[in-house]
Amino acid sequence: MINNKVMLGLMILLLFSFCKETENEELYNSEFLYEDNLDGTVTDTRTNLVWQRCSLGKNNDRECSGTTIKLKWEEAIVQCQALNLAGKKWRLPTKEELKSTIIKKKTLSIPFISLSIDETAFPKTMGGAYWSSSMNASDQQGITAWGVIYGTRVIGFFNKEKEYYVRCVQE
Repeated sequence: MINNKVMLGLMILLLFSFCKETENEELYNSEFLYEDNLDGTVTDTRTNLVWQRCSLGKNNDRECSGTTIKLKWEEAIVQCQALNLAGKKWRLPTKEELKSTIIKKKTLSIPFISLSIDETAFPKTMGGAYWSSSMNASDQQGITAWGVIYGTRVIGFFNKEKEYYVRCVQE
């Protein structure tokens, strides 16, 4: 039989874990994490990173009109460096930077937490994989890089020859 002190300790640990997760969800689900710079960019108030508001290929207008494009990994790096937006220099974000855009959402239809993005700060974000600049260090052939698939639970690595979506971050 379990000792009462052990049971009490487990209950406190479980309660603390729940409170901590709830606190994190509130932080990640806050609508005030991003400041709209009104120039096609948003600033993450937690990290101070400046992000391209619309996915690459879309017009950097209020509605993010136009068509999102998919690119291979090396093309994504080049296109971010060539981006002419708000007078800033741009690059493909690192894995950790890209992960900072994730909002954890619980849904009734899916019995787990999915990875989403603030749709006010980043309108019309495609549900699919987005590239990061971080290569997979365990890939000795150098053919994969990290990315995030919004709308799923996947933060993983993908073949660099496949085409995925892109959002750039300020240099």
